[in-house]
Amino acid sequence: MTVIKTERNMVCAYDPLPEDCFVRTYLRSPTERYLLGVQGIDKYDAAVAWAVSMADVMAGTIVVMPVTAAEHIAANQEQIERGLALLSVQERGRLRQDLINKMLEVMRDSDDPALRQQGYGVLQELEVTHDDD
Repeated sequence: MTVIKTERNMVCAYDPLPEDCFVRTYLRSPTERYLLGVQGIDKYDAAVAWAVSMADVMAGTIVVMPVTAAEHIAANQEQIERGLALLSVQERGRLRQDLINKMLEVMRDSDDPALRQQGYGVLQELEVTHDDD
């Protein structure tokens, strides 16, 4: 973690790991933390720059925290489910097909056997695969 001191405050920026997909920016108070925003991991440097630019006008420390897709989904499960429930049948079908295509791409292109296995597991859950016993 990098601690960036500003004139009246500081930013705590956790270093991204290869598996991180999102960056979450929090305002931390003595008793709570407030989510200020979520961006794709490609915006990590911009999130840190924004945090530094805003630190001195905030009452608490700003924390920039990269997270994995699984962590992001776990933290937002309810909102994701509500959003999916609002999709039309056609939109859900397109989303399902996009997910299938992405998992096939992962299985074809990834050098990571564990990631390929996860992609295959998703395809099994979607009942796209045909496993012979």
